[in-house]
Amino acid sequence: MCTERQLSLWLPEYGQVGGGHYTHSGASVNYICLPNHPDVAQPLKSHDEYGYLYGSEYEVFDFNKPQGIRSGIAEHDVACAACLAKGKISSIMIPGRKTCYNGWTKEYEGILMAGYHSHKAASEFACVDRDTEAIAGGSKNEDGKLFYPVKTVCGSLKCPPYAADTEVLCVVCSK
Repeated sequence: MCTERQLSLWLPEYGQVGGGHYTHSGASVNYICLPNHPDVAQPLKSHDEYGYLYGSEYEVFDFNKPQGIRSGIAEHDVACAACLAKGKISSIMIPGRKTCYNGWTKEYEGILMAGYHSHKAASEFACVDRDTEAIAGGSKNEDGKLFYPVKTVCGSLKCPPYAADTEVLCVVCSK
C-alpha cells in the first residue's frame, strides 16, 4: 500500500508479486510487481529453455509470524503496488505490459528475460528491448551470464489474467 506522501502508479488496481521458483537454483532473485491487466502475449514453443515466472505466496505461519503482521496469511498470494514519490523523477519497468500508464513516457518495450531456471547461478528479471543489439565480433559460444526469454507458469501466478506458457512482455517508462 502506498503512503499519503506517494501516488500509487496503479491506483486503485493492485498487482501480484511474481518471481522465480524457490527450488530452482537459477531462478531470478528479484521480486517483480505484475499488473492485473497484462497485455496479450504470444505462446512460446514447447521446450525447457526458458526462465520461469511464478506467482508468490506468503510463508508466514503462527510459529514465524513477526509482531505486527496479521495472522492467517500463510499460503495466500502476495499483492503489490508500485508507488511514486510526488515531485521525483522516476523510471519503472512494468512486466506484463507493452504500454505505459497515463502520464508516463515509454522509453522502450521488450521481452522479459532472466537466467535459465536450473542453472547454478541466480539471475534477475530484465526488460530486453525488442530491437536488441549485440557487440560486434562477440558471436562465439563462450557462455558467461546468460539471458533466456521468460515464460509464465500458472498456479500461484493467476491465469487469467495471465496465460500459461506465454512470453512476458515488458515496458520501461519514465515520468
